[in-house]
Amino acid sequence: MLRRIPFLLTTLLLIASWGQATPLRLDYTKSWSSNGIVYYTFTLALENGDNSWVPGQGWGWLIFGDSPSLGGSPFNDFTLDGGLLGVGPWNTLTTSSGSHNGPTLGPVTDFWIPSSVGEFLTWHGYSSSNVADGSLYFSTFFTQDGAIAADMVAANNLFPDASFPNSPAFVPAAPARSSSSSSSSSSSSSSSSSSSSSSSSSSSGGDELFIQTSALVATPEPGTLGLVSLALLAVAWHRTRRI
Repeated sequence: MLRRIPFLLTTLLLIASWGQATPLRLDYTKSWSSNGIVYYTFTLALENGDNSWVPGQGWGWLIFGDSPSLGGSPFNDFTLDGGLLGVGPWNTLTTSSGSHNGPTLGPVTDFWIPSSVGEFLTWHGYSSSNVADGSLYFSTFFTQDGAIAADMVAANNLFPDASFPNSPAFVPAAPARSSSSSSSSSSSSSSSSSSSSSSSSSSSGGDELFIQTSALVATPEPGTLGLVSLALLAVAWHRTRRI
């Protein structure tokens, strides 16, 4: 029995560290997209609910959909919608694995240094995972100037699942994607994944963490591709009439 005490104490300490106080808050909303997967909007804010923030503090290596289990993130297929222009210092979406696992805003060594309480960042994307309330966590692996890190802190769903449909049945069907567009999209996706590489880093706490350095590319919705195709056909027809 005595031999189990160190293990139990370690387990309890790890559990207690989850959701520890941090001045950061991550909110999100969900909606069903026309291609039948969930569309997420994330907002990271300096809420300062613990009154720990002081000017100059910063956070880096932000992981959302975080999981302590390798491959356990609900967002393994997360696809960014649009770019990250204006999302603090970050302009790429990568993937962390090791002691923390999930989509990561990068470069991970760049720090978001908010200048006032209430400052926030927003980004959007798609995933096939309809994450249940209370099951979406975020972490900041790096901090500076005494900032309190987020370590597996639960994100807040602004519109709880009680009011969220369980299926995309109410969403109007999107126009079918042409075979040529599908093959082009598939080849683009495969070339993106094949070019991935990885590097490693560690925090001051000694936890080893790895990051996949290839950016994840957004996939346009079928409806968008259909409209683009019609526009190109119209331009080609107009040029033919002029000739």
